[in-house]
Formats: sequence, C-alpha cells, structure tokens
Amino acid sequence: MELDPIPAKSSPLRILLICSILPFFGCGDFHILPPSPPKNLQAAFTEDIFGTDGVLLTWEDTDGSDDIGFTVYRDGGKLVSLEPTCMETSEDLSCTPASPVYFDTDVSRGETHCYAVSSHYSDLLDEAIFGESDKCQEVCITIPLQGFTRGLTGG
Repeated sequence: MELDPIPAKSSPLRILLICSILPFFGCGDFHILPPSPPKNLQAAFTEDIFGTDGVLLTWEDTDGSDDIGFTVYRDGGKLVSLEPTCMETSEDLSCTPASPVYFDTDVSRGETHCYAVSSHYSDLLDEAIFGESDKCQEVCITIPLQGFTRGLTGG
C-alpha cells in the first residue's frame, strides 16, 4: 500500500511525529529542523563596476541544500531576504540556492555597520514551520571618510 506524502502546510508537530515515528510514510524533502547557520562572513568596502560605494558581504553556506535562502541583518535589523530560485512542477520542487553574496549600497562614508546572516529554507516549504538558523558571527566595518580604500573584515 502506497501512502501519499505529507501535505506541505501540515503542522510542525504532525510532521515531526509522522517523520520520526513512521519514516516509511513518505516525508519527502521536508526539513524538520532549521538549517545550519552560515559561516565565515566577510565584509569589504569596495565599489561596483558603476563606481557605486558599498559593502560587499560574502559567506559560506554550511547547509548545502538546494532550497536554501539567506537573511542579511545590518545593525540588528533585517536588511534583505535572499530567496532560492525554485520551480514547482506537478511532480517535484526544483531549486537553486540563493547566492551567498550581497552588496549593500545604502551606506555613507564615516558610518560603521555591523552585519550578520542567517539561513532559511524556501518559502515554498512554509518557512514558518521550519524557521531560520541562528545568525552567524557578526562582522563590523567602518566606511572610510574619503578616498577609495579597500577594507576587509571577517570572522
């Protein structure tokens, strides 16, 4: 007897019970726990190809899932959510992870900003059920007052 997979909008308790007690039920690609937090966040003051000053953030995805996205925080508040690119077909959900890079151009010279990044799974899998990871170690950078200076800080 073949059983249907668990509906994507099931409650977290139902998914946890079914997937942990009855693993043969067909849990599919459900993530029961939040993803791992990113690591090695780096912040560099630079300019893009158009001459725009900004802070280039790069980090490592430690989860390795195709359906991973990231949330970038600046000075403790949410700055942007970077979502994976997903295509849902009648049979499957195919995703390409979000890129672990962000260029923050909303900065001014002389300012100091602190950044952190967390991971989350695609909204197509109902992010509220699975939550987001802890934030990675925060990295702070001061934008130079004048001149172009490449600065790099990281953890």
